[in-house]
Amino acid sequence: MSGGWLGPNQAEAVAITSSATGNWSASAWPNTTRTGTITTSNVSTTVTGSGTSFTTQISVGNIIKTTGNVVIGTVASIASNTSLTLTGNAASTNTNISYNVQGVGSGDDVTIATAHAVTVDIANAAANSVTIATGTTAGSITISGTNSLSVTNAVTINLQLLLL
Repeated sequence: MSGGWLGPNQAEAVAITSSATGNWSASAWPNTTRTGTITTSNVSTTVTGSGTSFTTQISVGNIIKTTGNVVIGTVASIASNTSLTLTGNAASTNTNISYNVQGVGSGDDVTIATAHAVTVDIANAAANSVTIATGTTAGSITISGTNSLSVTNAVTINLQLLLL
């Protein structure tokens, strides 16, 4: 997104390129720093954000980590831009810390790198845009089972012609 007005708790799209073959929810993606800070407790599944944009920067199935990339937990549901629930109690207690997420948010501009095969493994996956890179071995995307992927803007497949 460029040049547009952003409403409360909206953030510019983050460009994320796959780092490996894997799942849309987490394993195909690098750890990405997200906006705001979070508070967690090791006796609770609730993550509370301050200045966060959970609804566009995080998706169900994403893994939340400290900035040192220590796992805090996996996202089960997102209630608002400042509240989400983990699949189990947080692995650690943290107060107003910066954090990373492994996975894609609905506001992200996604590139599936050459030779990476990404499987959409969650219902209602979303992204701002998706680009599939090509080279000697093209990147690919598979939507498994009854899962779906919604893309707000462009889907681009970079074709490479091979002349023999």
